[in-house]
Amino acid sequence: MADSKDEFKDYMPSSDWHERYLDMMTYQGFRRALLATLRDMSGDPFVEYRQLGQLNCPVMLLWGDKDTTVPVENARRVYAAIPQTQFHLIPGAGHESIYERPEVVNPFLITFLNQP
Repeated sequence: MADSKDEFKDYMPSSDWHERYLDMMTYQGFRRALLATLRDMSGDPFVEYRQLGQLNCPVMLLWGDKDTTVPVENARRVYAAIPQTQFHLIPGAGHESIYERPEVVNPFLITFLNQP
C-alpha cells in the first residue's frame, strides 16, 4: 500500500487545502467511511461497482495518472464493472485530482452534470 504522504511530492496544494479537507471530515459518514476502508480491505472490492454497472445511470470516473494510492492500472477493472462509465484520465494528478487539477476536472464535472 502506498504511503499517502507521497501523493503530493510534485504537487503543492493551495494554502487552504488542509482546512478544506478538515471541512470534508465534518460531513456525516466521512470518518466512518475512511476508517472502514482502512479496516476492511478484504473481500471483493468490485461488488458495488458491478451493481452500479447494472443500473441505467450515467457514471463518470476521474483518475489521476500519478495516483499512487489507487494506481491507474485499476481503472481498467472499474471500467469493466461499469461499462457506461465516462472515463477521464487527469494528467499530472494524484489521488486528489479535484484539488490538484481543478482547471482540468471542473469542465468535465460541469459537462457531466449538465447532461439531460
